[in-house]
Amino acid sequence: MAWLGALTSCARFGFELVPSLSDDDGEARPNDAGHGAPPRDAGPPAASPDAGAIPDASAPPPTDTDAGPSLGEDAGAPAPDGGNPPAPRCIEFGPFDPPTLVTGLTDAVSIGPALSDDARTLLYVTNPPYDVFISTRPDRASPWSAGTPLAGVNRAGTDVTPFLSDGGLTLLLASDRLAATPGYNDLMIATRPNLAADFSDPVPIANVNSPEVELLPHLSRDGLRLYFSSDRVNLDRDIWMATRSDRSAEFSTPTPVTELNASSGEFGPTLSADELEVFVASDRPGGQGMDLWRAVRPARDVAFGALQNVVVLNGPAVETDPRLSADGSELFFSSSRNGNQVLWSSRRACLTFEP
Repeated sequence: MAWLGALTSCARFGFELVPSLSDDDGEARPNDAGHGAPPRDAGPPAASPDAGAIPDASAPPPTDTDAGPSLGEDAGAPAPDGGNPPAPRCIEFGPFDPPTLVTGLTDAVSIGPALSDDARTLLYVTNPPYDVFISTRPDRASPWSAGTPLAGVNRAGTDVTPFLSDGGLTLLLASDRLAATPGYNDLMIATRPNLAADFSDPVPIANVNSPEVELLPHLSRDGLRLYFSSDRVNLDRDIWMATRSDRSAEFSTPTPVTELNASSGEFGPTLSADELEVFVASDRPGGQGMDLWRAVRPARDVAFGALQNVVVLNGPAVETDPRLSADGSELFFSSSRNGNQVLWSSRRACLTFEP
């Protein structure tokens, strides 16, 4: 495909190179943390300082005099709502609207989005440096605030593809900080005792990492199933899953989610809260390059059906890093359709609510 000729791979970190993104000397630089293929031919990006504190999530939306944004609630647990009953659950959605640019972040490149449960807090990654940033918005109709580095998490090298869990108390991400696998992303976990505290120093998730690249974690709401992307077999990026019997147990050895994988690359995944719907990015035949695809299944213990191209979200550019909001109504992803790889989002209306 024509778009493949414009991409130079750098799988040492899993990045793609896009010629439209260049340094002053005109050379292409890495643009998308997590989506390249072999050969391994680049060194680590420059170190970046860590900054920014996260105040209590119960505070009002930040103003010019506030200390900074709150991390808010997480897509892994229901968000508190001041005693109000939870909103009815949607069991059937309409089609996605044409995507719109995520405004307000002010970053030249933004990738790897993650959302809080109320969709008012956004984590994402800048490039370069490959660090996790945080942004907020007072409501879904408002633009996002300019991002700031997420305190306590970023280190020299790459810290990418975050995911929030346990009501904002647990953070998963991919990082190359391990001395045992320098230059290769591994899945790590950080926790904190409350929403006002910084996250602990991330540590590797036992049993799930390999000598190759692991990225884009998605932890189920009950914490028992971990989905992610890895190129551990023949450097072919695929979707994998690890399970555990309870939250105190270690994860099992990961196995591929075979119905979602092909000889092409698969990146993601992001799942609905009930795990019956999944979105991945893939450059498989039938799309326009690296596109967003969707599959569904009738129950969690059966395989997903065939992936279908979500045509309205895709174009001849690179679309990747899908993240679905907790209520399923909004999908965030990264796209190079305007030149740089930046965040876009699309919404869909609920057709049928749970009785």
